[in-house]
Amino acid sequence: MSKSKSDNQISDKAALEAKVKDLLTLAKTKDVEILHLRNELRGMRAQLGISEDRPEGDEKCAEKEAGTAHQPTDVESTLLQLQEQNTAIREELNQLKNENRMLKDRLNALGFSLEQRLDNPEKLFGYQSLSPEITPGNQSDGGGTLTSSVEGSAPGSVEDLLSQDENTLMGHQHSNSMDNLDSECSEVYQPLTSSDDALDAPSSSESEGIPSMERSRKGSSGNASEVSVACLTERIHQMEENQHSTSEELQATLQELADLQQITQELNSENERLGEEKVILMESLCQQSDKLEHFSRQIEYFRSLLDEHHISYVIDEDVKSGRYMELEQRYMDLAENARFEREQLLGVQQHLSNTLKMAEQDNKEAQEMIGALKERNHHMERIIESEQKGKAALAASLEEYKATVASDQVEVNRLKAQLENERQKVAELYSIHHSGDKSDIQDLLESVRLDKEKAEALAGSLQEDLAHTRNEANRLQDTIAKVEDEYRAFQEEAKKQIEDLNMTLEKLRSELEEKETERSDMKETIFELEDEVEQHRAVKLHDNLIISDLESKCSRPNTGEESAFSNTEESAEWRQFQADLQTAVVIANDIKSEAQEEIGDLKRRLHEAQEKNEKLTKELEEIKSRKYVLRNQLCTYASVEST
Repeated sequence: MSKSKSDNQISDKAALEAKVKDLLTLAKTKDVEILHLRNELRGMRAQLGISEDRPEGDEKCAEKEAGTAHQPTDVESTLLQLQEQNTAIREELNQLKNENRMLKDRLNALGFSLEQRLDNPEKLFGYQSLSPEITPGNQSDGGGTLTSSVEGSAPGSVEDLLSQDENTLMGHQHSNSMDNLDSECSEVYQPLTSSDDALDAPSSSESEGIPSMERSRKGSSGNASEVSVACLTERIHQMEENQHSTSEELQATLQELADLQQITQELNSENERLGEEKVILMESLCQQSDKLEHFSRQIEYFRSLLDEHHISYVIDEDVKSGRYMELEQRYMDLAENARFEREQLLGVQQHLSNTLKMAEQDNKEAQEMIGALKERNHHMERIIESEQKGKAALAASLEEYKATVASDQVEVNRLKAQLENERQKVAELYSIHHSGDKSDIQDLLESVRLDKEKAEALAGSLQEDLAHTRNEANRLQDTIAKVEDEYRAFQEEAKKQIEDLNMTLEKLRSELEEKETERSDMKETIFELEDEVEQHRAVKLHDNLIISDLESKCSRPNTGEESAFSNTEESAEWRQFQADLQTAVVIANDIKSEAQEEIGDLKRRLHEAQEKNEKLTKELEEIKSRKYVLRNQLCTYASVEST
C-alpha cells in the first residue's frame, strides 16, 4: 500500500511538474507575443510620427494631459465594445453548447447513438481552433510540450485558456496601462493586418477558434436535426402502417362477429322449427293415448254390459290365456313408456327453452359488444384523423421553419458580404491614414461607427428571430413526442381490445359447438321418439283390429264358419300389420339418414294417421250403432223368453 501511495504521489508530482512547465511555456509565449506587439506599436508610432524618446513618466503625463482628446475617448469606447462583443460571443458559445447537449439528449431519447459521430467533429474542430494559439509557442523551446498538453485536453478547455489569456492581458494592462492604451489606439486602425490584434492578443485563438467551433456546432446540430426529422417521418409512417393493420384486424373481427350472429339466428330458427314439430308430435301422441284409453274404457263398459245381461261371449283359450294377456301387457307397457317419454320430452323442451333463452341473451350481449366496438372504432378513426391533421400541420410548420432558417442563412451570407465591404472600407481608411488626411478619417470613422451600430442592431434582431425559431422547434418536438405517447397508448389499448375480442370469439365458438352437439342429440332423440310413435301406432292399429274382431265375435257367437273366416282374416291382418311394421322401420331408418326427407315423410304419415284415425272413429260409431241394434235384439229376445 505504501509503495502504491508513493507511486501515486510521484505520478501526481510529475503531472504537476508537467503542468507547471506547460504554464511556463505558455507565459513565455505570451511574453514573446507582448514584445512582438510592442515592437509593432513602436513601428506604428514611428509611422504616425509620434516621438518615442520621451521617458515613460513623460509619456504618462502627456497621455493624462491629452485625456480630453477625441482619439483616446474613441479608443476606450471601442475597447468596451470589443469586450462586450467578446462577452456576447462567449455567451453564444455557451448557448450553442447547451443546445447541442439538448439535441444529443433528445436523440438519445429517440433511440439514436450519435454521440460518437458528433463528438469526433467537435474534437477535430476544437483542436483546429486551438492550433493558432500553439503556433506562437513553437518559437520557444517548450512548444512541443504545450502542443501535446493541448491535444490531450478536452474541447471544453478553450474557455480555460481564454480566461487565462484574459487574466494575463488584464495584468499587463494594470502594470502598463498607458502603453497598452497606446497599443490599443494603434490596433484600432489595423484590425486586418498580418499581425494579430494587440487588444485581443490572447483572443486571437477566439477569433479563429470560436467561428470554427460555431461552424462545427451548427453543422452537427444541422445534421442532428436532419437525422431527427428523418427518424420522425419514418416513425410516423410506421405508426400509420400499424394503424392501418389494426383497422383491418378490427374489420375482420367485426365480419366474424356478423357471421356468428347469422349462424346464431339460423340455429334459433332451426330450434324453433324443431320445437314446433315436437309440439305437434306430442299433441298427436297425447291424442292417440287419450283415444286408446277411451277405447279401453269402452271395452270395459261393453264387457260390463254383457256381464249384466248374462250374455255369454266365447273367447278362444289361446286368445284368453296367452295372446290376449300378452297384448294387454304390451299395451300397458306402451302406455307407461309413452307417459315416461312424455315427461322426458317435457324436460327436454324445458331444457331447450332455457338454452334458447341463454342463446338469445348471449346474442344480445354480443350485439351490444359489437355496437360498443363499432362506436369505439369510429372514435379511434376520428382520433386518427385529428392526429393526421395535426401531423400535416406540424409538417407544414416544419417546412415554414426550414424556409425561415434558409432565409436566415441568406441574411447571414448578406451580412458576411457586408462585413467584407466594411473590411474593405477599413483598408481604405488605412490608405487614407497613410496619406495624412485626418479630417476625412474622422468622418469615415463616424460613418463606420453608424454602420456598425446598424449592423449590431440587425444582428440582435436576427438573434431574437433565431431564438424564437428554436423555441418553436422545441415546442414542435414536444408536441410530436406527446402525439407518439398518445398513439402508443392507443395501440396498446387496441391490442388489449383485440385480445378480448379473440377471447370472446373463442367463447362464442365453444358455445356454438356445444349447441350443435345438443342439436344433434335432440335430432337423434326426436328420431327415436318418432320410431317409437310409429311402433305405438302400429300396436294401436293391431289392438283396434283385435277389438273389432272381439266385437264381431261377440255379435255372432254361434257362427263357426264366420269365426274361421275371421281367424283367417285376423291372420291376414296380422301379416299385413307385420308388413306395415317392417315398412315403418325402413321409413324410420330413411328418416335418420336424410333429415329433410324424413320431415316431409313424417308430415305425410301424420296426415295419413289422422285420416286413419278419422276412419277408426267412423268405424267406432258404426260399432256403437251395431251395439245399439244388438241391445235391442237382446231385449226383444229376453221378452220373448219370459213370455
